[in-house]
Amino acid sequence: MRTFDPDRVLVIAIGIDEYRQSAMRLSGAAAYAERFAKWALGQGVPAKNILLACSDTDSMPDPLSGIRRWEPAQASIIDLLKDAAGRSDPERSGPEEPDLELLLMYWCGHGVLKSGRKRALFTSDAESGALRVHVVEEIRNYLSSTTVKGLDSQIIFIDACADFYNEMHLNERLVKTTLNIGNPKRVRQYVLHSTSEGQSAYHDNITRSNVFSDTVFQWLDTMPPGPLTPNIGTLNAMVTARFDLLRAADGPEQTPVWQVDDTGGTSYTLPTMFDQEGVEGIPFRYFESSYATLLEWWMDAQSFSNAEGSMLPDIREQLIAALPNDAVKTRDDNLDATELVARVFSTNQVARLFEILQSYATTASLKIGLTKLGIQWSQDLDIARVEQHFPNVTNQMVANAYWRSMLSIPADSPLCITAALRSLVGLSEREGQKPLHRFVADLEKSAKRTVPDQWFRLSSGQLKALRRDAGVSHIENRRLVIDILSSQHDLNRFESPFAIGVHCYRPGKGWVHKQPEGTLTLAEVRSKVNQLLAGGADKCVLGFRVPRAAFDEIPESWEFSDDFTAPISHWCLRPTLLHSAERMRNPRLWSNWMIKHPRIRTRLDDHPDDLLAWIERTEPETVHSLVSSSESACIGMAFAPAVNGFDLHQDPLMAAIVAGAPYILWSTYDGDNPTTTRQQVKELVTGGPFDELPARLQYRRQNAVGERQIAVRLLWDDPDLLPPQPNMLGMQGGCDD
Repeated sequence: MRTFDPDRVLVIAIGIDEYRQSAMRLSGAAAYAERFAKWALGQGVPAKNILLACSDTDSMPDPLSGIRRWEPAQASIIDLLKDAAGRSDPERSGPEEPDLELLLMYWCGHGVLKSGRKRALFTSDAESGALRVHVVEEIRNYLSSTTVKGLDSQIIFIDACADFYNEMHLNERLVKTTLNIGNPKRVRQYVLHSTSEGQSAYHDNITRSNVFSDTVFQWLDTMPPGPLTPNIGTLNAMVTARFDLLRAADGPEQTPVWQVDDTGGTSYTLPTMFDQEGVEGIPFRYFESSYATLLEWWMDAQSFSNAEGSMLPDIREQLIAALPNDAVKTRDDNLDATELVARVFSTNQVARLFEILQSYATTASLKIGLTKLGIQWSQDLDIARVEQHFPNVTNQMVANAYWRSMLSIPADSPLCITAALRSLVGLSEREGQKPLHRFVADLEKSAKRTVPDQWFRLSSGQLKALRRDAGVSHIENRRLVIDILSSQHDLNRFESPFAIGVHCYRPGKGWVHKQPEGTLTLAEVRSKVNQLLAGGADKCVLGFRVPRAAFDEIPESWEFSDDFTAPISHWCLRPTLLHSAERMRNPRLWSNWMIKHPRIRTRLDDHPDDLLAWIERTEPETVHSLVSSSESACIGMAFAPAVNGFDLHQDPLMAAIVAGAPYILWSTYDGDNPTTTRQQVKELVTGGPFDELPARLQYRRQNAVGERQIAVRLLWDDPDLLPPQPNMLGMQGGCDD
């Protein structure tokens, strides 16, 4: 699990000592909840992000000032959950609040296993005749539904008994409530129960402690204050080891169990071998989906055999024999076949397991299901084999590689590498190459990592061609940046005579600067640009670094021609960009730009879909405020800025530049249907990898000459693509091809 900033974490802590049914009284559950809240404060989680519900006659609220408390009654807990949903909704919590990403929830108290094998937790208002409860399944479904915005990673600890209610001989009615559960959403939800079904959670009322919660807190203490990096594998190992020791010493037969929900609907229990190095030394977590399907198939096979009254094949000995020697323990004799299947699956004996399961495939449906399961497991293995070679890829790299492999990104495009691999693994070949192969080859280039050749299962020649094609999009282009200023260096005017400076970048060789020339007319400037490009520089990226006063001249559309080429606009021949000259000469503008750009690039790694923020208003003060607060990659002007008239104080484009926006799009078309322009701009920005936006714009211009697409303008001030010196004019050198 990745690292989370403390201010993006929501904590819910519930501990119940006091119940209206006096016989249910506990000692220490509320103290654990307070301890959980106090730990969160120590990690840097804001007090407003910590929700505490506990009942304890001698609890001490003072150390937890600033944290809101609820009574742990049934209705109050509903209010608490609603509050959690509200805090995770940006529209309700306020635009300045960071999006909440991780939920940590702890519940300690009495519980029971009701009819339908559903776990229920008693609330403090449980009393004779009305034992009020919350059903765990409903809480989980609520937290993993669209009712709750954000919080796509969730870890929940439940320290409560799961005794069978019908065996407790209680003549009491369980009273549950209903939560407003929305539609399922994509979520990664881990739930760790202190007990398996039918077991009691042993709690020492004298010492006010129990082993399960103590172990959880030992794991929490492994995370230093600051950014939280919850390691589920470490937690599982600590809990498993602790309870194995207790059972070996004839302690309580209590077995903590996991439940995982990774799509909002697929729920299953993890095996005891969870997160060990399993198939081919790859962690078991890569095979959770296959394991869930395996359990469903296994249960169907057993149900069919029981319904038919047929003799179940005796496969226990075969399963035990399939386990490695170091995985066999004396207590394996006490495990049922389902647990043995899980253990075999968690080792390198999957092929043997499928052989054994063939004896259970007694119907056409079961045979087809087993075949599909084999395919799914093979695909999971394929994903695991390749994903482990890309431990540090960013979401932006994934989005770029996905676009290049599919030439499109759906609205719900996968942004993490696991989701992208899963969406591509089963797709057939396209143009002789699988999209999955294209995706991986592109990641190899961007991440500078290599997957073993045998993974592709391609001939040597095919693989070389695949990697060569993937490398084309990563080839760095020549760049030519031309400074054009009035010779008096008056940034408020764009009038003759002009001075021109030239900066050439050649991949692998760096920048070369030509000495500036002055006292040129505009016609001479345009002729000079043609001369610079006449040496076969069509493959270069051309940039005009000019003051805002020159934007209305539209230098990108100036025409190139020679003895053999009819006049054609620069922006149809090559990616042609505008750069702001003011930024290179004004310390304030330079500083705002240098602060804004790295923030946007860093955010793009985790939010590659946050590409465009629209500015609807033309007032400079409003534009400056909106741009300053925006974290989106591009600023899109939802209007055609008026011709400047050299009054920079009243210009919305200049206001965006002053606020530090490195990437701005707008249109010179001021027709009666601005919706068309907005749609074109949005398609440009979202139609592929962000850094290829200039190339996409040039492609549209090239293939739609004379149409309204050429009206789109682009300011592209990426410091990494510009000469590094803050003042370029006056540099010595040459610019030879």
